[in-house]
Amino acid sequence: MSFILRYSCFAKKSLLIQQQQQFSRKTIPILPYLQKLYCHYQQINEILTPSIIATTTTSTSASATLLSPPEEIEKNKKMEIETDSSIWVPLLTAINRQSEIKLDDKIAYNLLVAIKTKGDETNTNVLNSLIVFFCNSQNYGPAFGILEIMYKMNVSPTDSVFSRLLNGCGDMENLKKGKELHEQIKSRNLKMTTFLCNSLIFMYSKCNENLECIKIWKQMNDENIELDRYTYVQLATIISEEKDIINGRKLAEQVFQSGNTMNVILFTALINMFCKCGELDEAMNLFDTMQKSKILPNEFTYTCLLKACSVRGDLEKGKFLHENLKKSNKLLTHVNVLNSLILMYSKCNKLNSAFEIFEYMENSDKESSKPNQMTYSILLNGCGENKNLDLGKELHLKLIQNKIQINIILASTLIKMYCDLENINDALKALEYLTKFENIIPNQTIFSTLINCCGDLKDRLTGRKLHDKIIESNLEMNSILATSLISMYSKSGVPKMALEVFHNMLEKNLQPNQATFVNLLSGFIGREYLEEGRKIHRMIIEKNIDWNIILFNSVINMYSQCGSFIECFSNFTRMNELYNLTPNNFTFSIILNGCGEYCAYETGKSIHLRVIKNGERMDDLLITSLINMYAKCGTFQDCLNFFNSLIIDQLPNSCWNHFLNACALHGEGLEASKVFNLMEKKRIQPDGVTFVSLLTACARSGMIDKVLEYFEEMEKKYKIKRTISHYTCIVDALICCGEYKEAEHLVYEIISQNEHKNNNNNN
Repeated sequence: MSFILRYSCFAKKSLLIQQQQQFSRKTIPILPYLQKLYCHYQQINEILTPSIIATTTTSTSASATLLSPPEEIEKNKKMEIETDSSIWVPLLTAINRQSEIKLDDKIAYNLLVAIKTKGDETNTNVLNSLIVFFCNSQNYGPAFGILEIMYKMNVSPTDSVFSRLLNGCGDMENLKKGKELHEQIKSRNLKMTTFLCNSLIFMYSKCNENLECIKIWKQMNDENIELDRYTYVQLATIISEEKDIINGRKLAEQVFQSGNTMNVILFTALINMFCKCGELDEAMNLFDTMQKSKILPNEFTYTCLLKACSVRGDLEKGKFLHENLKKSNKLLTHVNVLNSLILMYSKCNKLNSAFEIFEYMENSDKESSKPNQMTYSILLNGCGENKNLDLGKELHLKLIQNKIQINIILASTLIKMYCDLENINDALKALEYLTKFENIIPNQTIFSTLINCCGDLKDRLTGRKLHDKIIESNLEMNSILATSLISMYSKSGVPKMALEVFHNMLEKNLQPNQATFVNLLSGFIGREYLEEGRKIHRMIIEKNIDWNIILFNSVINMYSQCGSFIECFSNFTRMNELYNLTPNNFTFSIILNGCGEYCAYETGKSIHLRVIKNGERMDDLLITSLINMYAKCGTFQDCLNFFNSLIIDQLPNSCWNHFLNACALHGEGLEASKVFNLMEKKRIQPDGVTFVSLLTACARSGMIDKVLEYFEEMEKKYKIKRTISHYTCIVDALICCGEYKEAEHLVYEIISQNEHKNNNNNN
């Protein structure tokens, strides 16, 4: 009965095919073949045993068994089953071209068995059609089995068959089989067509062999094979993945020179390619060309452009796109477009504008415009990045009020928002709520975020509690979570615990990565950790961890911090030879700080000359390291000469403070006073550290009047609260001038003030 129903539908569809599908310059009379098929169906319906069906219907590998057991072949010999290509080829062709019509796989298997039984394998047309049929059904095992039969007969399949099989290799991501097909195409001197080249590009791209796709593109150009729109769209996608702007520009030029009719899909593919390659200006030029060509952009065109504006932080272009969208209200109903606008404004530090779009979405009467989980995730990330706790809390409240279903991704984003704002208490409260009311089970990502926040805050007590909670919940440890724990303990000044986590990680066969070693080594400070640091260094080499400049800097910094400047400098001098790396400003800064600590003046000076010779642009860290190096192991004149060589207008507060500290070390009160006057002239705002160095320099120079003057000014003029460090400077200045009674009086006054403050706090 089921077959009759299936046949009835099949017959109805066949009438449409008779009108629509033409082969060999005439309409295919498919109904008679269906009637013939129906007559044979009763005979061949039970030919295949369950074992045969199992090996064919369930396998997607190319090695699926296609041969029947001997007893089944014997049954077939007794039957006159029609395998004439004049019947089956048009039928299979019609089925393959009309996706709405479905042929039961079992009938196709039975036909294959019949062909095999009658020794009719020379009927290549039927075999080609069967391969296409099985490929269309995504049943690639039998398809490749038939291909093997054709190889043995030394019969070449058609380019259409190779194309379908290549697409199948792409779907299965079977690179080995795809390469074999490519070699067969070459060895059989099959003519390369657009259709075949497109399938090769598809197969290689699905198997992540993008360079092979580029080679095929070049081959098509060399052999004058026409590229169609599908080819261009595929290549644009591949080039965007590779971020290969040179080939991207060549492709765009070729598209416009080819005379191909442009449509929104091709324009969007090219725009997306330029966006992914970081060339927003060229993408916007294409967008302009698209509009002049009277081709309307779709939601995908706008989303890729808006995301590119987000990456670059280009508010001007983002606003321009927003204005264009307002002209087409239809596109402003797409939630993905609206989410992209929110992302753009958030990344451009315009959180209020992002929330205006969010409110528009909330008030929209169209379901397609309503905020979804992604909307909330983008806004929560925006609140964290823009350091806006109030809006973050308001959005958190809306999540609860609007009864938004919170999944693990949205939960992670909510907690990350509080952690980005260094608000660990609210992050923990949010986790408690999510666990209790939203049935969220915290995963490694959530715990990693919380633990990283504890590390940034140096809050080892909360970090330890979270670590205990991970152990209690039997959560499976992974490399990311272990690395976060190591980072937290290292930043919190507990390197022993970081080492314990690291060794547990190794016991569980978790592979440490570059970040693991960087975070572990950062906690090693002091000679007691030198031997452990050496072991870690050896382990990095033994495990063949890829070296990058961050990991290398961590190793030499560890040697410097652990008191072995010789090993630090030895690795530095051989970094190109041993690690194939070039030093950056942070590398030079580590070496210069080491030179300062160990009074290696000549080495420090040679590093300075190397920096100048290399034409390196000095950042704040390198400038302060050079000031400190000259201050600690050179003459003050060297330090002054270097400071005077800098472009004063571009110096941040930290560099001014470090130079004032150099003045304090050398007792150069007069120079410190001059520099402070220059800071006032340049309207550079001093801070508490500035006055500690300034007061110390003047005190050591015996400039008691200046000390008292600056001491008064810091509160009255600059509104900087005095600390014990500032009072200590005054005491030192009074003692240096022999004013012991004044110094003693001031000390008692400080003690009295502290006791009074403590009593008030207790009350």
